[in-house]
Amino acid sequence: MTVEQQVDALTASVEDLKGAVVSKKATLDASVADAQLATAQAQIAKVNARSARDEAEAFKDAAYTAAQSAASAVAYQDLSAVALTKAVTAVDAFIYDTSKDSDGGAWRHRCAGTSWYREPLNTATRGARREFPAVAVIVAESNKVTIYDGDDPTLPMWIVFNGAVSHSIFLGYSSPGGFSVTMRDGHFCVGTTGISTNGSINGLAVANFVADTLSKYDEIGFAKSNQGIADRNDNAWSNGLGWWSIAKDPTKKIVNQYVNDVSLTVLPNAPLDPSTGLPLPTIAVATAGGVSVIKDDGFVANHNLLLSYQGVSFDDDNRLYYGTENSQFRFAEPSVWKTPSFTQSGSYRYKNLSVGAFPVINTSTSGTLIPPVGRGIDLAVAVKSGGVGVTHLRHTPSNASSSLVAYTAATYATGWLPGDIKGAFLADADETDLVSEDLAVNGSFGSDASGWSLGTDWAHDPVNQRLGRIGSTYHNAFPTATIAKLVVDQSYTMEVECGSGAGTIGYYTASGVYGALATGINRISFTYKGGNYPFFYSSSNERWIDSFKVFRSSHDRSVNADGKRPSDLIVNGTISREPALIGADLVAYGGFASNNYLWQPYNPDYDFGTGPFCIMAWARFFTGSNCVIASRTDYNPVGWGSDGWWTFGIRTTPNPYALRFRSYGVEVVGNRAIADNGWHFCAMTYDGSAARLYVDGDLDFSGARTINHVGTNTPDLLVGVGSYLGNITDPSYKLALLRIAATAPSSEQIRRIYEDEKALFQENAACTLYGASDAVTALAHDSDSGLLHVGTSAGRSVFKGLRRVANTTTPVATAIAAAGDLVVEQ
Repeated sequence: MTVEQQVDALTASVEDLKGAVVSKKATLDASVADAQLATAQAQIAKVNARSARDEAEAFKDAAYTAAQSAASAVAYQDLSAVALTKAVTAVDAFIYDTSKDSDGGAWRHRCAGTSWYREPLNTATRGARREFPAVAVIVAESNKVTIYDGDDPTLPMWIVFNGAVSHSIFLGYSSPGGFSVTMRDGHFCVGTTGISTNGSINGLAVANFVADTLSKYDEIGFAKSNQGIADRNDNAWSNGLGWWSIAKDPTKKIVNQYVNDVSLTVLPNAPLDPSTGLPLPTIAVATAGGVSVIKDDGFVANHNLLLSYQGVSFDDDNRLYYGTENSQFRFAEPSVWKTPSFTQSGSYRYKNLSVGAFPVINTSTSGTLIPPVGRGIDLAVAVKSGGVGVTHLRHTPSNASSSLVAYTAATYATGWLPGDIKGAFLADADETDLVSEDLAVNGSFGSDASGWSLGTDWAHDPVNQRLGRIGSTYHNAFPTATIAKLVVDQSYTMEVECGSGAGTIGYYTASGVYGALATGINRISFTYKGGNYPFFYSSSNERWIDSFKVFRSSHDRSVNADGKRPSDLIVNGTISREPALIGADLVAYGGFASNNYLWQPYNPDYDFGTGPFCIMAWARFFTGSNCVIASRTDYNPVGWGSDGWWTFGIRTTPNPYALRFRSYGVEVVGNRAIADNGWHFCAMTYDGSAARLYVDGDLDFSGARTINHVGTNTPDLLVGVGSYLGNITDPSYKLALLRIAATAPSSEQIRRIYEDEKALFQENAACTLYGASDAVTALAHDSDSGLLHVGTSAGRSVFKGLRRVANTTTPVATAIAAAGDLVVEQ
């Protein structure tokens, strides 16, 4: 081939290649266009998927709430509905799910040889089914205990244990008294508080359905009957089958025969019962004379402080809790309660003001405690008489002062409070605006004592314009016209100026809440509960009241609100209140300005020295501006040079609209801008060496600092405004759930607080008890769903964490039991 031919061939090949490249490029361009279109479609699909996901989440939440509401309406889940057809008046109830037993309930299928399996069916005390139900609903009445078949939606009677038979073998005398019931691994336990006759009743009765045995523990000892469960209702007196005819083992006696409550657990590595193959249980009883634990080796450990314990329960960590009539409950670790004579590992009690060593139950100083319910160290507790709502407890056994507590009532919900709480504010569900008006009628005592009801030896001094005690007889003085203006369950602070003198003038703000007035100005916070309160009394010597004022206030929901100090926030000007979001229970406080704020006179509880403390609140900043959550100040613009002063909020500098805490010689600033119109959880903690800022549970700043909160000044606490009433450029921002404590929560606790409380800052978020009553009648925790059921006279409130997700409207009188979404109540 000549050179010319080769060139021509090469040229042709190049042309062919060029054509191919052009064709490929066109195809590639088309592919790129297709890819771009596909990308755009994918982006649209992504957005749609996210929208669908969010919508699905919303539907899921709505469906969950609807399911809870629907479940609460199902007749067989509501014992009060069952009572209409079965004439049941329950004193206690327990739902026994055999699938949670050590063998998953397999024992139910190997009981054919027992007396109860073979006894005649379809009698007054035996139902139509031989096999023990997979789910049993156990209901105690005043004279019998009935086990219902929970596998059947109509809850037919499965077996009855009578106490109305004269000296029945199991439950005893015809007036056995109150029963408490529980069951696990086939062990059916009944405690009774009735009258003892010939040793036939009282104490703890145990029926082992697998071994087919009846046994009893009382203050004499332990005995096992030679009768089977089929003989449970036989007349022990006439047949000579009573417990008095059986020798009792005195080494296995409980501390007192009057059993108020019973709880049962199975420890890891518990020994097996050779007759059943199941682990032996551990049983605890609360009695009129102490607490006893019947260990799995058969021996008994006793805790005897000569107190009447009303409740007892094991948690999932086998920690033992037990409560008294005076609103206290104690706990004992397994290593402690296993000892023959054990003492408590710690306690929780009402209004412990000794440096806040323990969280408390939010109640009066007396009442019948409902045993704690919950999982692990997450508990709920309430008091039947004298109580105010339910107390949620996040228990830290090793250090109770670092525990978290939250109070839920019909009109407020506090959110989580650190153990050594000093003030808990802005927690109400009342939308009424707060206005600073002196409600006192004739509190200046100008020309007369009109509006007052004066007892003998009280008199008005028109010259000095005062009211005083001049005689020797004990009498009272009532500001009747002022009392007539007070509203029940509203919070107030009275300001009383008392002159010097040899006598003593005291006050009552409620029944059992009283104190003495000091010379000078006294400020005392109280919640009006009706009646002729407040009123004043005095000793036999002369003493005078120079002035009297009453202001509306925002209540302190911590234990420090004892009615003997200015614990509440006094209203200055007008503070608006509206739902935090549409339909939410919690209200947001707003309208802050130099003449509209909340304040508390100097409170030495906030003198933390160089020790730990924290400030926490939820805030909604609408625009970029300077906004103060809270500050401690004497209103002096040069006050930053003094110890004990601080301010907490956001500023435009140095990091625009990020959290900032400033104290004497110290400033810490976060990084995250939060003026975005959304609710944010803002927290500042100091552990004695390091300061930390948190936003929505995330650490926003951490650094070594030295902060001193003790000085020679007596600064006030201001909420919504800063030092010398300044630092406000956006009065539209909102606040809620302000807390101040002498405790520095850990990062894990801050995260927990945020995660639990963010559910309260959503549209239609309910967080209070349903209805108007704060008196809790019963508690139950469903370990399967994690739901807490709280009974009151208005119905049953159902909580998921701190948020109420459902409620019924049928009053709960005595008992609730819940398991596997099955709920029974009386």
